[in-house]
Order: sequence, then structure tokens, then C-alpha cells
Amino acid sequence: MAGSIDDVIALALVSSTVILGREPEASRCRRLTAIAPALTARGIDVVHLLPDGSTRRHESPLPFDQ
Repeated sequence: MAGSIDDVIALALVSSTVILGREPEASRCRRLTAIAPALTARGIDVVHLLPDGSTRRHESPLPFDQ
């Protein structure tokens, strides 16, 4: 993974920031299993864009099937 969580936070402080990936199965995605928990632990709001276009704030674990 290029950069670090601190780099993502620094970027987000100056600009709207989106992290996209191409992992089709959410439970194996690093954004869900590593990045989102690390950001929320630092008090950063994380919002997931779901397949139907809706959004949901990050929870652990994120209930994608609801």
C-alpha cells in the first residue's frame, strides 16, 4: 500500500479525499479491513459507497448485507 494512514489524513485535511479499490468482495478489501478501522481509530469519519450508490458510515464490522 503506497503512502501511510498519516499521508491520507494530511491529504484529507486540505482536500476532499476518496479511496477507491477494485476488490469485489468487501470482506477482503484493505479499505474495509485496514484503512477504515485505522482512520476511525484516529477520529476520522469514514463513509462507504455501496454498490447501489447509497452511502453508509463505517462500523466494525460494516453490515454490507443490510
